[in-house]
Amino acid sequence: LDQERIPPVRYDSPLLSDLQAALPLLLPDLERVLQKEGR
Repeated sequence: LDQERIPPVRYDSPLLSDLQAALPLLLPDLERVLQKEGR
């Protein structure tokens, strides 16, 4: 990733904190889906 091309992110952004909260919940589902597709 080019660090220079990425615009600075406001870490107090509610969207980002929602995303960080949702990621651990989404990862198991994502892995399950990927395993199904891989079979």
